[in-house]
Amino acid sequence: MLINDVMTRDLLVVAPDATLEQASAVMRDGAVGALPVVSEEQRLLGIVTDRDLVVRALAEGLVADTPVEQVMTREVTTVGQAHELDDALALMQAEQLRRLPVVDDGRLVGIIAQADLAALSTPTQFADAVRKISEPAATRTEHRAE
Repeated sequence: MLINDVMTRDLLVVAPDATLEQASAVMRDGAVGALPVVSEEQRLLGIVTDRDLVVRALAEGLVADTPVEQVMTREVTTVGQAHELDDALALMQAEQLRRLPVVDDGRLVGIIAQADLAALSTPTQFADAVRKISEPAATRTEHRAE
């Protein structure tokens, strides 16, 4: 199965000059925990997560009108839409990513999230995938050794 077949296409995004307050409101209203940060041409510039808002912004005393680009993660792992879903899952597990933006020629076209995987697997497969995404590699090695 290809990533293109299962990715979420209808995305909420923010511009790099959007404020932390605006990004937080979009996350709240859209019930999402992360927003891709894109240029006017839909080029992926970064991603801002609810954790970024807490750890990089609130904990550092940044004000609500601080631009998102000051706290976003700039180095974002991406995947192309023509790749196999198994490749995306392996990448998510290896890099412990809960979300994986899908790009075409540098432009954001979709996203694969843990929730997308739930619909495509048995409860046991999904639980195993979530565990592998969430646990540090050293912990996963310890589980295999037991």
